[in-house]
Amino acid sequence: MLTWNFQYISKKRLAIAFDQLMLRPENGDILVRIHTAIHTESEAVELAKFISALVPGAHIFGTSTSAVINGGKLLPDQCVISVTQMSKGTVRTALLPSFDDEERPIPPDVLCRNVKEAVIADDSKLVLTFLTGKYLDVYSFVEKCNKYFPGVQMTGGIANTSEMNLRKSVASGFVFNEKGYSRSGLIAASISGKAVDSYTSCATGVQVLGGENEITDTFGTCILSLDGKDAAAEFVSGAGAELIKNPELTVLFPYVYSDTPDIPVFVHYSADKSIAEMFDKESPINAVSYGIHQDLDVNEKRPMIYVNHNVTVGKKLRRAFIYDRKIIADNHALFRHVENFEKAETIFCLFLHGTFAHIFKLRKMGAFSVCEFQHMRLYHGRRDSLR
Repeated sequence: MLTWNFQYISKKRLAIAFDQLMLRPENGDILVRIHTAIHTESEAVELAKFISALVPGAHIFGTSTSAVINGGKLLPDQCVISVTQMSKGTVRTALLPSFDDEERPIPPDVLCRNVKEAVIADDSKLVLTFLTGKYLDVYSFVEKCNKYFPGVQMTGGIANTSEMNLRKSVASGFVFNEKGYSRSGLIAASISGKAVDSYTSCATGVQVLGGENEITDTFGTCILSLDGKDAAAEFVSGAGAELIKNPELTVLFPYVYSDTPDIPVFVHYSADKSIAEMFDKESPINAVSYGIHQDLDVNEKRPMIYVNHNVTVGKKLRRAFIYDRKIIADNHALFRHVENFEKAETIFCLFLHGTFAHIFKLRKMGAFSVCEFQHMRLYHGRRDSLR
């Protein structure tokens, strides 16, 4: 397995680079990942088509992002392309819908089965999956993946664009390949083969503190109460009243789920909006929440906290904060793995407030890949694999 990562400059330069790489599909499957902060949907698809013409048979996997990391810098106006030539093992990719024809979200159970049918084989070792922010059942989806293909390592995220900000993120982001794009879809890539092993880990800089709080009431992505108390008031009490004036600081004080204490659940704070303002009553996405809260005054303006996924009553949360020294320590631990891994090769780069790592270890050749996808909401499955 060989991987090359480079910054997109122009199609002319891209053609020269691909010609120099001398990629040959007959030598093994080729995966091309595109993470762009500069292309519109149609431009991204055109770029994917251009690459597909340069390397017929290559598997194209594309997402939007609000920024990339290149040369140690966070760049909001760049595009990164990563090319992997497999020597052993196979690659499968698919662009799938996550909503039905009536704009209702596909249940996580069904979506997971669709992914399994499209890209998972008996000898699959890793699957990379990105959704758009419109799909809010992402945590349930990951849990279903743990159930349906437990032997497969999983990493991924939620694609966004530069349009995203702390107050509005659901409509942002798209996924694409050479055949088209979707603002409400899912793109997946699997790596399979008996000669392939996979290891996943992450470094987020999350420091947990305090005891558990049980989610006792929700409305879609809003956490309404914790242990029977107003969730927004509890959050401000724990993180500090300064958040009322500076809600952007909430990104430094996430929650974590008790069963996954290394993964931040980023919280957004709204001081004076109503549920009706935040959740369109006519949208099929919100039908269930309105149905089970018929006695709730949805027009009352109130402080609220919300996250980027549908929240489940009964889940346990713990308070946390992003600690700069822990970010450094967690990343050092990851790079020690790189140093100790013979023939290590970085194959992923770029995740929001943290890093991902995978190891693809071939019996005769290995590759260690470090993921540091800034400004992309992150999730990953196989939680037990991180222990």
